[in-house]
Amino acid sequence: MFKDVQGKGFSLTFQNGLTIYVWFGYGNFCQNNMMHYNRNVNLANYELKSKDAEIAVWDESERCFKTDTFIDCENNTVKGYLSADEVADLINKVKNYN
Repeated sequence: MFKDVQGKGFSLTFQNGLTIYVWFGYGNFCQNNMMHYNRNVNLANYELKSKDAEIAVWDESERCFKTDTFIDCENNTVKGYLSADEVADLINKVKNYN
């Protein structure tokens, strides 16, 4: 399943019950971290882009974050400033996790 995350990114939920969140908007650990956020922006005409992104992995069956299973996040639930290639690799790992 695909899901928009508050106009700041997206999530993908896989058949194995894991969800990966990919955020690259205001307040996330990415190039846009300190960007001014205006809730009145018409998102249909707005292009949000960033050279890097923050990710988190959620396990619905255990109701907890599993980010550190896939990448060292230094005792945090998220990992920031990842390149597109790093995010793509993590998406594949999360999708194929048993």
